[in-house]
Amino acid sequence: MLIFVGFSANAQRIKRIRGGEIDPLRYERKPFHMGFSIVADYGKFKIIPENNFLSQDSLLSIRTQGFPGFGIGGILNLRISKHWHFRTLPQLHFNQRNVFFQFKDRVDMIEVESVTFDLPMLIKYRGERHNNYNMYVIGGARLTHDFSAKEDKQRGPLIRQVALKKQSVAYEFGFGFDIYTTYFKFSPEIKMSNSLTNMISKDTYIYNGSIGFLQTRLFQISLHFE
Repeated sequence: MLIFVGFSANAQRIKRIRGGEIDPLRYERKPFHMGFSIVADYGKFKIIPENNFLSQDSLLSIRTQGFPGFGIGGILNLRISKHWHFRTLPQLHFNQRNVFFQFKDRVDMIEVESVTFDLPMLIKYRGERHNNYNMYVIGGARLTHDFSAKEDKQRGPLIRQVALKKQSVAYEFGFGFDIYTTYFKFSPEIKMSNSLTNMISKDTYIYNGSIGFLQTRLFQISLHFE
């Protein structure tokens, strides 16, 4: 609610020039902007098997399947200079990945659903403005808390689950365009994100114990409104 109220109040203060367009120069001189984001993404896992565990069991291989997901969130933008901005984008994301364990006599498929709160902290570099458009590149780090992680859940040899850790750290990079419309700035953005930490919660059972390193990967298309 605070994001939408702030966005509405900011839009009302923007004056029109030349046939109804906002004044980009006046708008960009403001030290602080708020807004909201709608995100479509595609997520999957990168898994490195545990070699010692694989050699002692009937497990032959592990493969993953990614799915589209989506997210919503807010924007807090701090202007550092004409070209440099600091941005944080608190977001709620919904994703699913499947993990397939190929045994000698069967294939076990485990669904891994994630509901995460993400807090990217990014540096944005804007190029020179051309009319009411300008391109930018962006990069930084993202902190994630997974509400659906099974790190604290019961484990056992007959329980089919891939338990992830609740906390993770990732790096992000991408690019986008700032487009100035009548009442707000619209910014389509493409971004890649890869986790830096090992997200598997290890144990001695077949499913988690056979995974040596698990990394999340996200391809995101975001629509930002400020």
